[in-house]
Amino acid sequence: KFLNNQYVHKVRHLERESKEKSENILKLQEKNFHAVVQTPGGRKKSIPFRRQRMEIDQTVPEGDGFGFRVPPPDDPYVA
Repeated sequence: KFLNNQYVHKVRHLERESKEKSENILKLQEKNFHAVVQTPGGRKKSIPFRRQRMEIDQTVPEGDGFGFRVPPPDDPYVA
């Protein structure tokens, strides 16, 4: 029973550590999402993070799959 209690205590301790590490990672990621621009005057300006967006007008046309093959380079070491 004593050994079992030690294991339970150890598991709870590891769970607490894991939770703290996860929270720290989230905080660091949030800080990373804010861009900081430093101007020549020495002032720092914080810019909120903006996700990049891509507009897709149409899908890629279907082909036979052989249209874009790159020819192999001439290798002088191959007989």
